[in-house]
Amino acid sequence: MKNRNFNLILFYGLLLNTLACSTYHTIETNTQNKLNLSGNQEGLNTFNLNCELLSIIINPSEELVFPLKDAHPTLHLSDGKYRGFSVCNSFFGKYTKEGNAIKFTGATTTMMNCIGNYGFVEPLSGSELENLISSKLSATNNFSIEKNKLILKKDSNILMVYRIND
Repeated sequence: MKNRNFNLILFYGLLLNTLACSTYHTIETNTQNKLNLSGNQEGLNTFNLNCELLSIIINPSEELVFPLKDAHPTLHLSDGKYRGFSVCNSFFGKYTKEGNAIKFTGATTTMMNCIGNYGFVEPLSGSELENLISSKLSATNNFSIEKNKLILKKDSNILMVYRIND
């Protein structure tokens, strides 16, 4: 009887220890993600973000601000992969990140026809807006996170600003 009780205590002790270690790992991982969202990107080579496009810098004197009528572009980054929605089509690919440097590669997009002029910025059509988003992602070589915003840049020039959703 004593031997059986000892085995049960040992079993439950090991089980409790295993659960405690799993909980610690989860808390540690969540802490890393929170540090990343607050702007400390150093040492993290991947992150998990769900974002909505706020603006595209077309040129130094022209900015396209979202949301626009019928357009709610998104960007989701997770474990070295990205995906999103522009105007008519979804896109996806891979990204690499080291510190504040980031590179989007392997872009693939669905091929839904973006018929007509969406009236975003005359005479910018839905297809042209999709091409603009794609070209800005391809040109991105670094980023920053400030006040819950993901700011994509080429060198020191801001290309696009996304709001980070929780």
